[in-house]
Amino acid sequence: MKRFTKWIVIAAVALSIVVSTAGCTSNTANPSPYVAQNMAKYDSGNFTINYPSTWNYTKATGNPSRDEFYAYPGVKTEYPEHDKDVYVRVYSFLVNETLSSFTANRVSTYTDLGDVKQIEDGNATLAGNPASKIVWKYIGGVNQGARKAMEIWTVKEGRIYWITYNTMNDYKDFRPYDIYADNTQKMIDSFKIK
Repeated sequence: MKRFTKWIVIAAVALSIVVSTAGCTSNTANPSPYVAQNMAKYDSGNFTINYPSTWNYTKATGNPSRDEFYAYPGVKTEYPEHDKDVYVRVYSFLVNETLSSFTANRVSTYTDLGDVKQIEDGNATLAGNPASKIVWKYIGGVNQGARKAMEIWTVKEGRIYWITYNTMNDYKDFRPYDIYADNTQKMIDSFKIK
């Protein structure tokens, strides 16, 4: 009987250890080298945005009424010919339009291009403000290359805040777009209007 009780106690202790540590394990697999682990902050004066600390960035200068931030991967992918063709750009400039009129103009621009296929569109939120979002792809051009892009924008106090995520020359597979989509979403989620 004592032996039976001893095994029940040991089994109960073992079971409680297993139950209490369930979910506490971590995946030790290497994270994707394309998903940023650390972010840096950019402050334009009109907006802030976090971007992957391994990415390169530039700021357009020369026009005080327009802010432009341009970031692109600083790590190499298995598609080295694409690395320079993946970028996130943030525009901020004075505009005399509403969100709906700017959206109508952008949709019209895509429609006029002909070989553009709109994948997704609709209402969104950017920095806590009502926004519009479009995802589109284009196949054609001189090299029969392909582009896939996502754009999201909002209008606040007479300024447009417009983020584009673009990949070029994807050669119909669009994998570079998917590789950096998580980074782009982190950037969009971090975007703040000052």
